[in-house]
Amino acid sequence: AVPGKQTVSVLAKQGKNGSLRPWTSPSGRRVAIVSHGRQSPNEMITSAERENAWRTWGLRALGFIVMIIGSALIVSPVREIVSYLRWIPLVGGFAAGVVNLGVSMAAATATVVCACGVIGTSWLAHRPALAYTLFAVSAGSYAWAWASGSRRREAERASTD
Repeated sequence: AVPGKQTVSVLAKQGKNGSLRPWTSPSGRRVAIVSHGRQSPNEMITSAERENAWRTWGLRALGFIVMIIGSALIVSPVREIVSYLRWIPLVGGFAAGVVNLGVSMAAATATVVCACGVIGTSWLAHRPALAYTLFAVSAGSYAWAWASGSRRREAERASTD
């Protein structure tokens, strides 16, 4: 029942007794949409698709944030151990900050690599171009981290020779 004299638009199937039931689309999806005001079926479907897209991207963002939190929790023991460097006079705070920055960058890189890999895999069947772009971002992040580590190791070897 609609209170007052409101106009609503309904996209559903009407049963034999006059009740409304979800309509089954040709693709097999069940659809039942109610919107305020007078809208065409195309407008209602477009609105529902847009709402679904926002919800999906919101869940992806939430998943990425959860991965960031997970990476931060994984490296938190290292950060705790490094906090003892602060007791070294004059350089301890700086050294702890540099190590914490490096650990945070490693965790962020791992998050980007994993998130892009997972999201890319999920897009592989429906939008291959987007999936391959995400795979490229993932591989590029990994290559950047590996190259940065290689340069650092070479610099350490050169300084000890």
